[in-house]
Amino acid sequence: MSVQRIYLTFGRKGNTSNQFLSFGGGKMPSNNSGFRIPRNATVVSMSGQLDSSGTSDMRLRSNDNAANIATLAIAAALGAQDNTLNVDISAGDFMQMYSDNATGVEDPMIIVEIAYRP
Repeated sequence: MSVQRIYLTFGRKGNTSNQFLSFGGGKMPSNNSGFRIPRNATVVSMSGQLDSSGTSDMRLRSNDNAANIATLAIAAALGAQDNTLNVDISAGDFMQMYSDNATGVEDPMIIVEIAYRP
C-alpha cells in the first residue's frame, strides 16, 4: 500500500435519521453522487463525531449497493474511530455513507481514510 493517504469526508448539517450523508459535507447526499475511486485502494480507517446525544451506525457502502463494506458505531458526543479496517475497493467504485439510526442525530461527520494499492 501507498504511504500516501486520502481522506474522504461525509457529513450532514442538522438532524439526520436513516439517510445518506453528503460527500465533502456539501448538500448533495452521497446516494446521488459519491466519491469515485480512481485506482485500486484499501479502506484503512474510519472516524466520526456527532454534535450531541444519540447513537448511529455509520455504514460505508459502494456503488448503490445496500450491503455495508464497513460500519462505525458512534455513541453520542463521544465520537468513535476504527483504525483496524482492511477493506479493498476497486478503481471505478464510488463510496457512499449511510447514517443508520431510528432517533436521529445532530450534525454527523465521518472521515474515511484510504490508501492506494500498487
